[in-house]
Amino acid sequence: MAVVSSGQITLTDLNDSKQLLLYLNANYRTQIYDPNNGSYNPNFASSNLVITPELYVAGGDGANLLPSADVTSLKWYEGTQTTTPIPETSGATYSIPTGSVATTAKPLTVKQNFTNKNNQVFTCVLTYLDPDTNFEITVKANIDIVKIVNGQKGDAGVNAISSFLTNTAAVVATNHDGSGGAYNNPNTTTELKIFQGTTDVTSSYSITQTRTNVTVTEATSSAKATVTNVTADTGTVLFTATRSGYPTIEQTFTISKSKTGQAGTTPSSYWMTLSAPVIAKTEAGAYTPTSIVATGHRQTGTAAPTSPTAFKFRIDVDTGSGFQNGTPDSSAVSSKTYSSFPANLKAVRFRMYLSSVTPSDTNFLDEQIVNVVKDGNTGAPGANAFFLNLWAPTGDTIRNGSGTIEVQADLYEGSTIRTGTYKWYIQDPSATTSNGGDADGGNGWRLITSSNADSLGGIANYNSSKIRIPGTAIHGVEGLTCVTTYSGKQYSGAIVVRDFQDPISVEILGANVFKNGQGSVTLTVQLMQAGQVIPTTGYTFEWSLYSTNGTFIKKYAGTGDSITVPAADVNGTANLIVDVIK
Repeated sequence: MAVVSSGQITLTDLNDSKQLLLYLNANYRTQIYDPNNGSYNPNFASSNLVITPELYVAGGDGANLLPSADVTSLKWYEGTQTTTPIPETSGATYSIPTGSVATTAKPLTVKQNFTNKNNQVFTCVLTYLDPDTNFEITVKANIDIVKIVNGQKGDAGVNAISSFLTNTAAVVATNHDGSGGAYNNPNTTTELKIFQGTTDVTSSYSITQTRTNVTVTEATSSAKATVTNVTADTGTVLFTATRSGYPTIEQTFTISKSKTGQAGTTPSSYWMTLSAPVIAKTEAGAYTPTSIVATGHRQTGTAAPTSPTAFKFRIDVDTGSGFQNGTPDSSAVSSKTYSSFPANLKAVRFRMYLSSVTPSDTNFLDEQIVNVVKDGNTGAPGANAFFLNLWAPTGDTIRNGSGTIEVQADLYEGSTIRTGTYKWYIQDPSATTSNGGDADGGNGWRLITSSNADSLGGIANYNSSKIRIPGTAIHGVEGLTCVTTYSGKQYSGAIVVRDFQDPISVEILGANVFKNGQGSVTLTVQLMQAGQVIPTTGYTFEWSLYSTNGTFIKKYAGTGDSITVPAADVNGTANLIVDVIK
C-alpha cells in the first residue's frame, strides 16, 4: 500500500504568502586560463565578475522586486554553506555595497582570479517581509562559476580538463506543506561530466556525493544523482571528483521546493533540455555536433510535464570576451536551434522566457550553457579525436507508454562519421559482467541480445547504429549505453530516455466555509488522470486536519472518499488533507 496522490482544501478564506523566485545573474559564467602564458580571460582583477540578485513573484507581472524596502536581509556566502557571510566591504577579493536593500540590490563583485580552483559556487540568502501577511519568507539561490584550462602546447599534447553538471539547479512543485513533490521528471536528475579535451574521462575519477536534505537513488560514488525527495525547502548534492595528479573538482546541484499557496494556488515549474551537453572541437577546428537544440518544458503543480511548450528564446555567444547578447525571439516557439558556430566559439548560452513577455535580462525562466571542449596540440598534423555521440533524432521522450524512441550512435573521427560494430546495453543494477552483461558494458548494464530483446519489451535493431525502443520497454526512465568498436578500439556513450506518465490528481469537492461557527461541511474526493475523471473504487483515503502553520490537529476515522467536518474542529482556519492510497 502506498500513497499515490494527495489533495488539500482550506476551510476558510485566507490570504496566501507570495511565491518568490530568486535568480543570480552574472556578467560571466566561465573564466578561461591559458597555462602557456599564464593569462586569464576575463581577468577578474581588471574586468570584475559581477553577480546581481533578482527577485520575482511567481505568476506576477515579471518585474524585478530588487531593490526593495520589503527585503530585510540579503547576504552572500562562498560555496553552499550559509554560516559565515562575505563581509559588506570593498576588499581585495570581494566588494558588496553597504546600506539598505531598499536602495541597492547588493550585487557581489569578485576582483580576484580563480588561481587555485576550477570552479567557485556563490550562494545568496534573502529574507522578504510580505506586506500583505506580515510573514517573513527566506529564499536562497546559488551560482557556479567555472574555470576552463586550455591545453598546453608541446609534443605531449596535454588536453584541458573541464567539468560541468548536466543540470545545475531545479525547482519542484509541491503541496503547501512540502509533500507530494513532482520528482518524476528530468528536472530532478543531474550528472557530472568531466572532459579531457574532447574525451569523456568521468570514469577515471573517484566521485563522492555529499547530500544535504535530499534522497538520491544512486550510490554516493555515482556521477549521476536522481533526487526522489527533498526533506527541507532546499537541498543540495555536492559532487567531489578526485584523480591522482589532477586538481580536485567540485560541482553542486541545488533543488528547491515551490509550495502551493494555502488556498490551493498551483505554481508552475519551467526548464529547458538540450540535444547535447557539450560541443566538441577537434584540433583541426571541426565541431561535433554541428547544431544544438533547446526545448522548453512546463509542469504545473504535480501534474505531468508539458512537452514541448511554446516559449521565447535568446541565444548568447561567447567568443573569448564574455557572452554577447543575441536578439530575442519576437514570437513563441517550442524549441530553438543554434548552428552558426564561429571559429573562436567558447560557449553558447540559451535563455528561455514566457511567451507573454518581452525577453530581457530581468525576466528569464531558465538558462543553460553549452561549453566547447577541445583537444590540446598533439604536434601530429591530421590527428583527429574520436567522439561517440548518442542522440534521439525524433526525441528522447514518449507519453503513457505510447510510441517508439530511436537512438542513433554516431562515431566521429574529427568531423567524419565512422562505421563500426555496435553493442547496446540497458541499465540494470542486478546485471554483472557474468550475469546478463559483459566486460565491455561493465556491471550495472545488461547486454541486449536476441534471447532477451522480446522480454525487455520488444527492443529492435540492437546490433546496428540505430536502436529502436518501444514504449513497452521504457518504465519511467531508462538508461542506455552503446559500445562501438572501430579499428580495434572501443568507444562508449550513454543516453537517458523517458516515459512521462500522467499522475493521478486529486480534487476535493464541496463547500469550505462555515457560517457563524455552526454546522458542518461534507467534502468528496474526485480523482483525475489524463484529463478524465476515474472511479475511486480500489483506493482508500486518509483524512487529516492541520492548522495553517502546519500544526497537526486531528486524523479522521474511516477510509472512504467523503468526509464530514464539524465547525467545532476548525478554529478560524484549517487545511484538510487527503492521502489517496492503493
